[in-house]
Amino acid sequence: MFMEEITKAIGHIYRSLESISNQEFKTMGLANNLYAYLVRIDENPGIIADDLARELRTDKTTVSRGIKKLVERGLVYTVYEENDKKRKHLYVTEQGQASYRVVNAEHIYSERQLLAGLSEEEIGTLKKLLAVVDKNSDEEWKKVKQGYIRPYR
Repeated sequence: MFMEEITKAIGHIYRSLESISNQEFKTMGLANNLYAYLVRIDENPGIIADDLARELRTDKTTVSRGIKKLVERGLVYTVYEENDKKRKHLYVTEQGQASYRVVNAEHIYSERQLLAGLSEEEIGTLKKLLAVVDKNSDEEWKKVKQGYIRPYR
């Protein structure tokens, strides 16, 4: 498989899952990828916006808008640090935890559907390979965010 076929397949998988999730979570007020914010906050109680942006590989402005929507919808609340009022820690409310359980159930279901037909050994290999690809992707993302111009031209 040529490299562009691999990145094309990864893109197809991502867009399919994103589209499904946005459609299914729309009635919960979690469309436009807000479900991903909720998941990361629930999995990392007290996370700050900068770390959430890095975790989601997006910019701080987008994360700030997402957090604001989650707070307005009663799914997330913030706690400011005593010594630094600019740093706010994010936590999921009870209502947010109920939404998280639905999102998590969908993610488990989707993972089962995507891995159908693979053996346990193949799934283990896939996990290892994806961990390497994810690490490489993260390193490239960090460099580009810092202004690095990649030499592919």
